[in-house]
Amino acid sequence: MSSQRLKYLNLTELSDVQVQQYRDAVSVAFPKIIQSSKVIKNNWGYIEDHFPKHQLYLIGADDNLIGFMNTVPIHYDQSLDQLPNEGWDWLVHKSISDHKLNKAPNTLGGLQVIITKKNQRKGYSKFLIAEAKNMMQKNGYEKFVIPIRPTLKQNYPDMSMVDYLHLKNENKIYDPWIRTHVDSNAKVISICHKSMNIKGDIKFWENLMNQKIKHSGYHQVSGALNPVYIHLDSNKGEYYEENIWIAYE
Repeated sequence: MSSQRLKYLNLTELSDVQVQQYRDAVSVAFPKIIQSSKVIKNNWGYIEDHFPKHQLYLIGADDNLIGFMNTVPIHYDQSLDQLPNEGWDWLVHKSISDHKLNKAPNTLGGLQVIITKKNQRKGYSKFLIAEAKNMMQKNGYEKFVIPIRPTLKQNYPDMSMVDYLHLKNENKIYDPWIRTHVDSNAKVISICHKSMNIKGDIKFWENLMNQKIKHSGYHQVSGALNPVYIHLDSNKGEYYEENIWIAYE
């Protein structure tokens, strides 16, 4: 793997084929519960339209997409330990609000990193993180914050994020995505307990779970990091996903 054979493009520089590769990679990267987010559906177009140069794509020597990082600029003047509990959803809304209010950004916010399936486990995510830090410095931003979604937490939906964060394997951080960021000199800031909020009626959740819901209470949903609370009498269910705030300075 030679970095000299790779190149970075922003969204405006992608070919039609590369754009399609990007769309395809997004569609398979996350479980259905995440793809059901109204925050994503209602705001992703705005992010791509208004922040195209903050969307970073890693292209291989064959001109095919290897992976990408989607980021947004925000204005943030509080301490890192005050980053909000609403994490990912907040970051999306904050970037759009600041843009509409013409607030000068001073912080880079990371939304997602995706590596295409055939290129996973080859270290490319560290390339993208490094380039995003370069983007931060070139734009004069003070910090780079990300509400990360731990890769393997979905295998432990009943474990609290506090316990999962401290889970070790052979004295190393258990989760590979947390470990990648810490190895890249990120600082773990806090858990954002309501980072993503997804809700819908019983039919919505039955379609998502592909089964009949027979009782109120917490239910396991494929791909969710923690259980979803379903209330039959009020015909609704609600999911709050926990993520972890990290920061680069």
